[in-house]
Parts: sequence; structure tokens; C-alpha cells
Amino acid sequence: MRNLILGIESTAHTAGVGIITSEGQILSNQRSMYIPKEGGIHPREAAIHHSDNFPVLFEKAFQEAKLKPSDISLVSYARGPGLGPCLRTCLLYTSPSPRDQRGWGL
Repeated sequence: MRNLILGIESTAHTAGVGIITSEGQILSNQRSMYIPKEGGIHPREAAIHHSDNFPVLFEKAFQEAKLKPSDISLVSYARGPGLGPCLRTCLLYTSPSPRDQRGWGL
């Protein structure tokens, strides 16, 4: 039986959602990059960008993989190192229906 793994990443400027099989087959790899208007990465602005874009990334990932959240066997996420606000945003999306109602956007 193959397991399906959801990966969530947002350590700095890029928010990413990927789905792979336990055999390593990539079913979807969705990304959205925060690009500041000037200067370097602004951690809180990057976290807001990620929060705004994660629902769309999850929706696209599940659509491309032709899966639903209940098909997922394991969730992995980037715990660090990275920018604190971005890492906290990532953690909020590790559950399909967290208390703050963000979830996987489905």
C-alpha cells in the first residue's frame, strides 16, 4: 500500500505545498514566492504573503494530484531553521482544520 505525504514549507520567502508518494513520486509541487518591493525579506510581510497564498496552493496541489485531504497518510513541514513568523505560519497549516479555521483551504 502506498502512503501519500503532504509537505508544507515556508521557512523564508517561498510558501510551498507538495504531495508525494511513499515511493518518492511527486504528484504536485506548488509554490508562491514573496518578493519585497525593496530591500530584503520582511519576515512579517512574508508570513502574511504565505498565509494569503496557502489556501490556493493547497487547492491546486490536491487538484493536480487528484486527491482529497482524507487521502493523506502523513504531513511533514519545515520546522526550521527559518524566519520565525514564516515558520509559525507553516505550523498553522499542518492540520486540515485547525482551530483558527485556516486549514488546507478545502
